[in-house]
Amino acid sequence: MRDVRTEGEAVFTLVSAHTRAGLAFVQTLAEHHIPVALLNGGPEEWAGLASMAEHERLLISVNAADSFPAYPPTPIGSVFLFENSLPMICSYLQSIKGWTGNSIYVITEHCRYRTLYSQLGADYVIYSQSGDVSFLLDAVR
Repeated sequence: MRDVRTEGEAVFTLVSAHTRAGLAFVQTLAEHHIPVALLNGGPEEWAGLASMAEHERLLISVNAADSFPAYPPTPIGSVFLFENSLPMICSYLQSIKGWTGNSIYVITEHCRYRTLYSQLGADYVIYSQSGDVSFLLDAVR
């Protein structure tokens, strides 16, 4: 991982928030003014960040695994990937594992892919059917 941070530059929390739990988590980050980089965020995810200052939010848009940049456009801290598609999460894990030295979390409603996600670089695979992942805020601070 390459650290391209300059003094005083914000470290962004990278989130793929394609589920209700992901949207709620993005809103929680916004409420705490934690800089957020949305991975392929759509209008619904972006709306959750409307209250944040421009310098606290960023959209990283990629169409396929081969279009991921080698290095992120901004320093990345923790990564939170909310699963809604097995191929998408696998592609994200393979592409972004070199973007951060911090933990990568996959939040899923299905426990059957835990080993696969771990092998692809997830440090933590969290199984949650309730969708309440507010406890993850402690991992960002």
